[in-house]
Amino acid sequence: HLDNDNIEGQHQRYNGRKPKWWKSLAGRRATKGQRGAISRMTERGFVIPTLGKYQHELDMLAIFRQFRGVSQADDEDNDVFSGVSIGPLKEDRILLPRKSLTNNQPSMDICVEIGFGSGENLLQNARNFPGKYYIGCEIHQPGVGVALGQMEKELGNGDHYTTNNSFTKSNNIAREIQPPFTNNLRIYRGDGVKFLNFIPDSSLVEIYLTFPDPWPNPGQSQWRVVQEDTVHLMERVLKPGVGKFYLATDSVCFNDWTHKIFKQVVYKHMNEGGEAKWLEETPCLDRQSWLPIVSKYEEKG
Repeated sequence: HLDNDNIEGQHQRYNGRKPKWWKSLAGRRATKGQRGAISRMTERGFVIPTLGKYQHELDMLAIFRQFRGVSQADDEDNDVFSGVSIGPLKEDRILLPRKSLTNNQPSMDICVEIGFGSGENLLQNARNFPGKYYIGCEIHQPGVGVALGQMEKELGNGDHYTTNNSFTKSNNIAREIQPPFTNNLRIYRGDGVKFLNFIPDSSLVEIYLTFPDPWPNPGQSQWRVVQEDTVHLMERVLKPGVGKFYLATDSVCFNDWTHKIFKQVVYKHMNEGGEAKWLEETPCLDRQSWLPIVSKYEEKG
């Protein structure tokens, strides 16, 4: 059912500060093994540090430049990432004063997943589409540890991409080998909505939100990820004309809420004399292009 919160005429903001009872249920600590994977993969440069300066924006190239085997002079024209890690990502390496660059919109295709759970779809998308670059955001330490542990495992055992998107060992020279899939994947240990604040304008091609907590009870709508402010954030960071937002939910309540929020945003755009910036694409693209795995969260539904 749809709760009693009436969004018509409201301008409700996303509330990232969850209630204490929710934290006690959802915030269990990662295992020793998961914490170890987080620590090691942070040192190897796969984890974006916690960000707290909204007056800054991310240098999107710097996040992935960690593995480039090219010189600084080649950076502007070379989007091929290869080589070895130069150490952990640091704020002074990846943050810039906001609008300090005249063109901080990267040419490569970057996708962000808000709340990736244990990372099944995030990792599979990175495997399936080595030409895209993925950033996964998750606030729960156990899920972060599982995803980074899997990335570490596949880096360590020599699994690499081939041109037909299947796996082979790196010592199998009979097939063309591509760089490890983790070269196109980074993890942010934090709130994905807040992370959008650090992304430069027109930088992303896709944003995914899969099976988020619907917060179905009366008075809980402030904690739903989709709010009017969230939609405006996505408008800013998605590339005009090509950017897409994908939602997967098994909750009628959350689905109805999302439709109402988007319709309200579109109505305000048009009422102010502008154009509708959002169009619903039906039918949705085949799930293999963005949601290839049936995760445990989907199975629960």
